[in-house]
This record gives sequence, structure tokens and C-alpha cells, in this order.
Amino acid sequence: MPQSKFDAAQVEYEKVIKIDFDNPYANNNLAVIMEKQGKLTDAMTYLNIGEKFAAQYLYKVDTAYLFGMFVRP
Repeated sequence: MPQSKFDAAQVEYEKVIKIDFDNPYANNNLAVIMEKQGKLTDAMTYLNIGEKFAAQYLYKVDTAYLFGMFVRP
């Protein structure tokens, strides 16, 4: 997205959401892309999903680190 490759970014974020529906980062970034395309209803949908799961996702990320190679301090 930083390089304004919104179509390619949209495809990647949609892949993430298929695997991890409540991923607030992907949902937020899709909301930004939808807003730039003028699809405000879709943008709000993604934004609401991202906001709904944001607090839960932080716990999920912390837990994932415990099972991965790195342990968060």
C-alpha cells in the first residue's frame, strides 16, 4: 500500500481475511482501500470488523509469539 499498489494490496488483504477473518490490520487496510475507491459502505464494514476484534487480536498475537520462535518480553 505505501507504493499506491492498491489493487495488489487488496488481493493480499482479502487472502488474509479468508484465513484470519478477524484480523484487524487486514480489515483496517481494506477499509482504507475501499474508501479510496469511493466504496464507503464497504469501508465502514471492514472498519467495524477490525474495531470489533482489535482487543481480542492483541491477545491472539501475544499467544502466537509464545508458540513461535520469538517470545515477546
